[in-house]
Amino acid sequence: MPSPFEKHREILLHADYSAAQSLQQFVLSLYNSASTKFEADRIGNYDSAHLAIFVEFASSYNRHGENDPAFMQVCQEMWSQRHQWGREQLKRLEAHRQTDPKAYDEGERAWHEELRWLEDRTEAMRGKGWIEQ
Repeated sequence: MPSPFEKHREILLHADYSAAQSLQQFVLSLYNSASTKFEADRIGNYDSAHLAIFVEFASSYNRHGENDPAFMQVCQEMWSQRHQWGREQLKRLEAHRQTDPKAYDEGERAWHEELRWLEDRTEAMRGKGWIEQ
């Protein structure tokens, strides 16, 4: 029987919707609870399919812990992916800072709003450990 971390690898690495993000957060919290906190109240929003996946992950981790190579592999890939997202975020922030606010298509006020949003997102990623600085 394959590891649930291999079975649901696509959700862990590529899905981008609320329940999938919550499952990703759960798995990363198993791998590195110091950097990733699982928001357990989000379980209430799972449909039956996602709740079943959650139970598979929790049961497997309870039985095998970090002795499951598929778990370790997907978690390492997830962290690598998030570090890449962090590097891309820093590039977006720097590119925005390099643009002239007065020449910004949506206007100077929009440039400043975008800068604040990018800075907030960057700090959030730093807080999650996705940006190391």
